[in-house]
Amino acid sequence: MASKNPVANIDLNSVFEGAAAQFRGLNPNEPGQWPLLPKLGTWVLLFQMAGLVLLVAMIGAIVLTLRARPGVRRQVIAVQNARTAAMAVELVDLQPGQAAQQERV
Repeated sequence: MASKNPVANIDLNSVFEGAAAQFRGLNPNEPGQWPLLPKLGTWVLLFQMAGLVLLVAMIGAIVLTLRARPGVRRQVIAVQNARTAAMAVELVDLQPGQAAQQERV
């Protein structure tokens, strides 16, 4: 048997009207006397603006650094993922007094 949950009757109009009333008649010269909601709203707005500035700076940095340059080798991810231990290590048998020769790829 299922029990019925009581539905809370919340008057959203009165909640929003109470929140809006906190923003009326604020003295801009005395922000320390403001109620909590306008103080938090101010800080959230400043935080969002700072985030937007950082986002624009980050996109600008990406745009400036991602340009095609001639002669620059790019990564090929498929080749890196297909690499095995046998491809990564080369064993060389050196004789005493002989230097190892490194091949350029």
